[in-house]
Amino acid sequence: MKRKLLSMALVLAFAFSFFNGPALERNIATAAGNEIVVEGENSFKTSITCSTQSANSLSGGKALMVQRSAANVPKDGCTILYKVQVDYDGAFYMYITCPTIGADWISPCEIRINDEPYQRLTEMKYEQVGTLNGTGVADNLYNQYKLKSVNLKKGINNIYVRIPSARQMDGQMYFYLDCLKFVPAPWGLNGFETGVPTNVYEEKDEVKPVINFSFSDPETHKLTYRVANYFDETVLEETVDIVNTNQYELNFQEPLPVGHYTVHVSVDDAKPVEYYFSIVKNYEERDVESNTHFMVDAAGIYLIDSTKIEDYARSMRLAGITSARERFRWTTYQTDSETIDMSAFEVYQKAYEENGIHTLALNESAPSFMRSESHVFPQDLVEAYKFAKYMTERYGDKVSIEAWNEPDTKDEPADYLAAYVKAMAIGQKDAQADSLAVGPGLCVSPGLYTDTFLQNEVMEYLDVWSFHSHTSGANTNTKTRDIPGIMSLFMDTIKNYGYDGNKYYYLTEAGINALPDPDIPAERQKVQTRYLATSMLQVAQLGTDRHYWFVYPYYKEGDLWWGSFTQDDMPYSVYSALAALTDVMGEAKYIGELDLAEGVNCLVFEDKGNHVLGIWSENETDVQVQTSQSEAQLVNIMGNAETITAENGAFAITSGPDMQYLKLEGKVDAFKDAVYQEKEVEPTSFTKAQRVILQQNYPADTVPGSKSGGYILPTDQTTTVTVNVTNLNDTAMSGTVTGKIFEGWTMTPASQNVTVEPYSVQSLTFEISATESALPGVSVPVVFEGTFGGERTSRTVTTIVAPADDNVETSYLLNGYDDPANWQKNMTEGGTEERVAEGNGVLDIHYVFQDGDKWVYPRFDLQGDNLKGTAGLVYEVYFDEVPEGLRLRAFAYEKNGSAYFTDAATSSDQLKKGWNRIVIPYSKFVWQGGLTDFNFNLDPEEITAISLGLNSATERDIHYKIRNVGVYEQPEVAIYASIDSFDAAVAGNTVTFSAELSENQTGIQQDTIRLLVDDVQIEAAYADGKVTATYQAEPGTHEAKLIFTDGIGKAIFSTCSFEIR
Repeated sequence: MKRKLLSMALVLAFAFSFFNGPALERNIATAAGNEIVVEGENSFKTSITCSTQSANSLSGGKALMVQRSAANVPKDGCTILYKVQVDYDGAFYMYITCPTIGADWISPCEIRINDEPYQRLTEMKYEQVGTLNGTGVADNLYNQYKLKSVNLKKGINNIYVRIPSARQMDGQMYFYLDCLKFVPAPWGLNGFETGVPTNVYEEKDEVKPVINFSFSDPETHKLTYRVANYFDETVLEETVDIVNTNQYELNFQEPLPVGHYTVHVSVDDAKPVEYYFSIVKNYEERDVESNTHFMVDAAGIYLIDSTKIEDYARSMRLAGITSARERFRWTTYQTDSETIDMSAFEVYQKAYEENGIHTLALNESAPSFMRSESHVFPQDLVEAYKFAKYMTERYGDKVSIEAWNEPDTKDEPADYLAAYVKAMAIGQKDAQADSLAVGPGLCVSPGLYTDTFLQNEVMEYLDVWSFHSHTSGANTNTKTRDIPGIMSLFMDTIKNYGYDGNKYYYLTEAGINALPDPDIPAERQKVQTRYLATSMLQVAQLGTDRHYWFVYPYYKEGDLWWGSFTQDDMPYSVYSALAALTDVMGEAKYIGELDLAEGVNCLVFEDKGNHVLGIWSENETDVQVQTSQSEAQLVNIMGNAETITAENGAFAITSGPDMQYLKLEGKVDAFKDAVYQEKEVEPTSFTKAQRVILQQNYPADTVPGSKSGGYILPTDQTTTVTVNVTNLNDTAMSGTVTGKIFEGWTMTPASQNVTVEPYSVQSLTFEISATESALPGVSVPVVFEGTFGGERTSRTVTTIVAPADDNVETSYLLNGYDDPANWQKNMTEGGTEERVAEGNGVLDIHYVFQDGDKWVYPRFDLQGDNLKGTAGLVYEVYFDEVPEGLRLRAFAYEKNGSAYFTDAATSSDQLKKGWNRIVIPYSKFVWQGGLTDFNFNLDPEEITAISLGLNSATERDIHYKIRNVGVYEQPEVAIYASIDSFDAAVAGNTVTFSAELSENQTGIQQDTIRLLVDDVQIEAAYADGKVTATYQAEPGTHEAKLIFTDGIGKAIFSTCSFEIR
């Protein structure tokens, strides 16, 4: 093949006014053979002064270094300009030599070619092709990566390298660039253009996509392409000769219907490449619901370049989206008490607003000037209040604030978070705008952390209960997925605390990941596409008010891929499914569920008085939908509609894994009299006492490792706890703060008086000491309440715990743990395992993982042991060398099918070379799955199996040993009130309920006792620690739940089921 060679890469020395900072030395980089090497240190211009690193192993002997302390990180980051000259228009492979892409110890890096948008390295298609080791640099500091193919134009090209912000770990700016390299691409495919942003057409648009090639070649090449819809039905195919052109336009003879299309393209019989586009309903023909259930998590500030956000906002609007969840970098926007700059946030918020989209602004950081060193959440509640008030005054009802992102992954208890959330909510409401205060998105199975958060009475301040849950698409054995059980548990938890229908419920993150592949093939996209359709309906069935699909743009996290678009901004088929869903479901008011056939799901919703049915199943199944309607619209998962006619009073439909919607003009017979119960949520308001917020502060050394059990207090010395009293009233407040503490601990004084000036804070100190009855690993609540002007403040509740005794005596070893055959394989798909008994109770274990998630938790069924009376697990683990990024966890399984796991893992930095002893109190276990537990607490006597295993961040080959797997015992302590028994006796249709309650140390709030049958409260009597009730039940299986709140705000509940024959 004949073609011109490159002349050279020129770093040209002439004035360029884009940058305000000083220029570095301008040198000429010459081409080495048929490739261009641009040395990092040889820039044309930099926006700030940069330095260099010298080493023999570096390209050209030097590298560019960008270094700034946290206090000196420039607002606009650092931008470096290089200029490259080539002799023809064409495609080039781009390479970079720099530190590990995506590492938290290095700042993010973005690259822009000429007028194209910036793109982060983490968002590009990249492949590590080498590591720079040798004289003068630390091994593995620099890696060589092959990036995406880029188009360079004949003449001079501008290459921008931008370091937009500081690194995650400490707020400093660090980046090193050895060199960039451009290698001419051979003739071949060079992308796909549709002429519309993000490849999303409206039906009215002319569909004329173009296939591009690397360059115009006089030699003849063969182009073969096939365009297929979501169902892999061919709509256009062709084989043609390509000569003397760098593009080919596809010509559709007939308009294409709405849906998702894959263009399979091959040149010269090479392996086909897939390109995608979507066609959606004309926006003006949509009946858009501003308060529909279906929304998206955009994460644009992190994942979408500011130059592209208008295009993505357009695609959201065309898909019927009216609210987008967006991150905001509080630490970037506010650096001190007086300076707030929201301009970077507003680029995104304004794009949404112009497309009729509300912004749910998610915070996940706090400026350092308002935090203590030991906490991630603000200590200065006045500043938090002021910021929330400022945000709401500025944006009004166009923005709501979600207090924090997944705070339950942080290593501290929930009380500090609760105080911050209260201050933010008051600030929002004081702005006098219709902006909802949304609770932090919790993601870990409800347990001690969630209980503590709710015991702090935060929901009295919030409008919305928020939670997250994701599932994995890695297992391709099934065509469909059900939503995780944790979603139901989050909904049950908030209702147990008395917020049933009087607050909004948002699922602010929920999605499904893909197998480790940056380009999800069309066929595998169906797992994600089907899950969006089914999960959004199932989540609405739970009673949620909004579901934010995670995540809208392309996103890579670890070895897993998420997102509704490719990294080249092409829609996956899930986008078309979303557009169809929002259009067909409209108001999406859940009515009920129809039983059509075994294995077939049929959920009934109401839209403007008419019913819409969502129907799907794992396997194809013929079903009949009984109705008095003669005609209906049957709409497929892509939004294509056809009119069907009823025969003999029923519509005949073949259900399958792809969602189908039956849209009626009227109502389905089974629910013709059903009335949707509209939710009535009163706006929050606060008494003067509620505007006084109490916040407990413990010494910094008690915080690490405290999330799972509480602040870890020494038992051999007194601990001073400081209670900050923050007054967010415009008048001074005087009152009394009283503390409570329980088993094994004492507090002095019991109460203190205080006066706090407006919008200020006063600190009180209390002394906490352990008694001889303080038990290691037992969480004990600490409560403070205030009385101001005769009214009580909200309480602050946390837990403390005596340090776990690593030397606790093993009561007995588990029978048969040292037999490899007793451990059942349970690890990520494609992994291999080997377990060998060495003798003397030692198991030698070797795991090898594939790409993607790397976890292994072999299941050990108890061999006759009953763990009643035990307090926790204990075992020993051995490493020759401890791999980085390792997290050891344990699971425990009850006989009813419920599973529990240790949310707080033992990480690599807590392990040492050689033998390590691991002690795990049962109090550290939280619910993980299985919705059959009567109390969602791990009960030792119910345990039938355990798993001891690990998650690995990066290491694929892990070798270690375990021994002495057993349990330990310690006296039981009854602190919280409890339900000791709860039974239902059936005689005919009459059910007699009886329950015995114990007040223990926290007591019972008798007016909170509720007995529910199938989620409907019935009358019950309470006297002398007993609850009694009778009830007339219809035939069938029913579930009863008994709930009450103890004296410090903890919800206590138990369930039982009964059957009427």
